[in-house]
Amino acid sequence: MAITLPVPPNPKDWQRGSAEAPVTLIEYGDFQCEDSAAAYPVIKRLLEDQGERLRFIFRHLPLTDIHIHALDAAKAAEAAGALGRFWEMHDALYEHSPRLNRPDLRRYAEEIGLEGERFEQELANPQAYAGVREDVDGIRPTGIGSTPTFFINGEHYEGPATLEALAEAIARAAG
Repeated sequence: MAITLPVPPNPKDWQRGSAEAPVTLIEYGDFQCEDSAAAYPVIKRLLEDQGERLRFIFRHLPLTDIHIHALDAAKAAEAAGALGRFWEMHDALYEHSPRLNRPDLRRYAEEIGLEGERFEQELANPQAYAGVREDVDGIRPTGIGSTPTFFINGEHYEGPATLEALAEAIARAAG
C-alpha cells in the first residue's frame, strides 16, 4: 500500500524552487546520516538539471537514537533559518557531516556570515526545537523512521537515492 505524505507542503517549509513547479520533491533528512549526506549532492544536481520543473522541500528527521549530534544540527539549521540563512547552513552541515558538535555548528554559522552570539541565541530559542519537532511529528503517522525519506508529489518514493533513479521518478511525476 502506497504511503502518502501526511503533511502537505506549506508556507513554513524550507523550499527551493517555485511552488508552481510540476514536481515537488520532499526530503526528510538527518544531517548526521551518511545516506542523507550521500543524497545531498544528488539533490543539488537534480535542482540544477530540473530548473523550474522542480521544487525541493527539506524537512527534519533527526535519528536521535543513533546520531548524537543530529538534533543539534537540525536546530542549528532552524536557528540559521530564523536569521535568513537556512539553506547556507543546510549546505554547510551536509558538506561537513559528520563533524557536527556544538563548536563545529558555531564555526559553520560564522562561515556563512552569521554573528556567533546571535546564532547561539537562536539555537537556544525554543522555536528552533519546535521547527524540528513539527517535521518529526508530521511524518510519525507513516511509521517511517529512516533517512533520507523522499516523497514525490505527495507519494512515498521507495527507490534508490541515485541521480538516475530520482530523475526518472521526477520525469514520471511530471507527466
